[in-house]
Amino acid sequence: MAPTTLSDLPPELLDHIATYLPTAQSISRLGTASKSLHAFVEKNAWQTFTRARFPSVHTNGFSDPTSGRSIARSLSTLSRAWDRRAFNARYVEPHGDIRAYPGDKRPERWKRPRGQTIGFTPQLDVYEDVGPRWQDREETLAFSAGAEVCVRKKRRSKGREDVVWWTYRPLSAYEGRDDVTTLHLLRPDSGGGVPHGQRLITGTANGDLRLISLPEGPGGEVSTTHFTTQGLPVRSSTLLQPPFAPALLAASLGDSLVNLYHIDPSQTKIAPSSSIEIHPPQMTNAEQRARHQRIWSTQFLSSQTLAVGIGPSDQPIHIYDLTPSGFTKNASRRFSLQNTDLTLSRLDLSPPGTSAEPKKPSSSIYPIVPLPPSSSAASSAEGTVFLSGAYDSTIRLHDLRSPRDVEQSYTDPTDDSAIYSLLPRGREQVVAGTSRHSLLKVFDLRLCT
Repeated sequence: MAPTTLSDLPPELLDHIATYLPTAQSISRLGTASKSLHAFVEKNAWQTFTRARFPSVHTNGFSDPTSGRSIARSLSTLSRAWDRRAFNARYVEPHGDIRAYPGDKRPERWKRPRGQTIGFTPQLDVYEDVGPRWQDREETLAFSAGAEVCVRKKRRSKGREDVVWWTYRPLSAYEGRDDVTTLHLLRPDSGGGVPHGQRLITGTANGDLRLISLPEGPGGEVSTTHFTTQGLPVRSSTLLQPPFAPALLAASLGDSLVNLYHIDPSQTKIAPSSSIEIHPPQMTNAEQRARHQRIWSTQFLSSQTLAVGIGPSDQPIHIYDLTPSGFTKNASRRFSLQNTDLTLSRLDLSPPGTSAEPKKPSSSIYPIVPLPPSSSAASSAEGTVFLSGAYDSTIRLHDLRSPRDVEQSYTDPTDDSAIYSLLPRGREQVVAGTSRHSLLKVFDLRLCT
């Protein structure tokens, strides 16, 4: 009887073996052993390797079997760059093929914002569409510069790279007063997207919230849909884009109002379908707190949940449920900044006439971001795990399924600057932008304090 070789094993066992191979090079060498193993590697092993080694870094699927090798190589290269802390920062501004709107002008050079008396906070959004092959990708980047929005569309196909720029600045815009405070790109596969051209949503400090449709080719006109805001400044917003379904926009206006809008580009004006007011709790010194507490951030955690960051407050994260009729009027849950020791809270160890409960810490929550789902069944629930960044320089991890307020916390003992932005990379790492020295910090989510 001839001995059994590796090629004789059934696909199920080969797939199980592939989960234990540590590197992309190991998978590649497995495919050189025989023709049958080469076919298995190209059809199945690359997918198995990607799911096993990068469980929370999701791709857009393996519609083309030949893309498996390219996807694994890209993710492996990115992982090595993170391990080596190899970052490459580049300055980006419109150049080359620029289309300025309104007016469809073709400037030779982009003019930077002028007349800015105070610094502005650039808003940023980006997405990437993958074509039939992993090599055929289209990246759309948008950022604000004062009262102007710049959009770059970069297409990669057949070894070529085509870049086109759009810029949009309202004719009556004035630096400072009309600075862009929120910015969202609408994807083509969402209910508010468009196959050609680009749609985006901008909000300004002057209370202007609009949906802008930029044309694809020359000679086109910009169409605009306005959202009613009662003239209140747009503080923050969050966009929910279900695939092939109407998009939803939640925007915080002024200090205490959150409006929900259904995106409909065919309309010229859209009124909110639901609203909630968030006021400080009634307590001692409530008048003083009411003068300072405001909404800082809004974030859809899922298609049924909205998180709102407020402050200063001892419960700065409010969770609201989204129903077919709109937002629930009362928060379904409020998160504090630290867990309560249930054992000590039941013991009255304080002197008579004093409270046994210690004073809760108070702070403001700026960014809130949900962590992407994992390929493991135990942690794949949408939007249940999220991160928050606070004025007190701490990043906290929360879980809606847990009775605890904080699951883990991450902080830099050498720097107590506020956390202004968060960008998770899967469930392994998060990049934090701080309020001091234009500093970026990278935290490993698997390590906590």
